[in-house]
Amino acid sequence: MILNKDSILKVLQQLQEGYSRRDPTYIDEFMQIFSKDDVFLIIGTNPQEVFRSFETAKQLFLDDWKNWGQVVFDIPNAIITGNEKMVWVFMNGNNMDLITSEYVNNCIVKWEQSSLEEITSKKKAQFFEILNHQEGNLLISPIRITLILVKEMGRWLIQHMHFSFPIKGYQLLIMKELFGIEKN
Repeated sequence: MILNKDSILKVLQQLQEGYSRRDPTYIDEFMQIFSKDDVFLIIGTNPQEVFRSFETAKQLFLDDWKNWGQVVFDIPNAIITGNEKMVWVFMNGNNMDLITSEYVNNCIVKWEQSSLEEITSKKKAQFFEILNHQEGNLLISPIRITLILVKEMGRWLIQHMHFSFPIKGYQLLIMKELFGIEKN
């Protein structure tokens, strides 16, 4: 049987709507595109962002909506494959942030809370110095999103989701300047 991708695209558009609206009062309606199954899993971009329950995943989205810039998923070029019970989706996107002093301060707080203890204070200071010189510029961070949707009660719902940042452009500059890492 041929997979009808229109219903999958509708779920992806609802995902985009949540990230476009960024409205905490919309969270319960937004979460209706997610499965409440026991094997639910969402992985964010930070090491500690592993959410194994529907309820805890709400916090990831609320944090993204509060702290990320404008997120745009490349839905027209999403790769969709699967069968009538399970579908795999891969798509790219962008997170666009205007670099402000508030943005830099939020980065500092997040970095201090992260698991990057091996990075010296000097390197952290250099990183934020670079960011401070970028104030007023638009930072475009490419993102990748992988999803698994399952059919429940005749509806496609997201059961697994994984966000990641591919390293390129601005991130490569930072890696080279701070850590001496060159692209292979």
